[in-house]
Amino acid sequence: MSKNFNEMIILMMITTGTYNGILLLDALKKLGIDIPEGTIYPLLRKMRKEGLIKNILGETDTGSSVKCYCLTSKGVDRLSQLKAEWRKKEELVSNIQKIAPAAGA
Repeated sequence: MSKNFNEMIILMMITTGTYNGILLLDALKKLGIDIPEGTIYPLLRKMRKEGLIKNILGETDTGSSVKCYCLTSKGVDRLSQLKAEWRKKEELVSNIQKIAPAAGA
């Protein structure tokens, strides 16, 4: 998967709830998306450094504190940009398939 795809997926997931790294990995795996720990944690750090996400303190089922992530307004803007880029790629593939049907087989 491309870096931008991984970033978009992570931002999309964070918009659906409060996740820490482990919960995020588990939720992605349940969706059939396998982003290795060695990829997701550096990407989360990079996104936090860029101001796309921020840390908040959450609580586990046992009551202990855990670092979770939420989107910032900059993260919302970046997600919109990534979705627009994705739609353009989908449109391009669709157009290619219309003129070269065998390419879609």
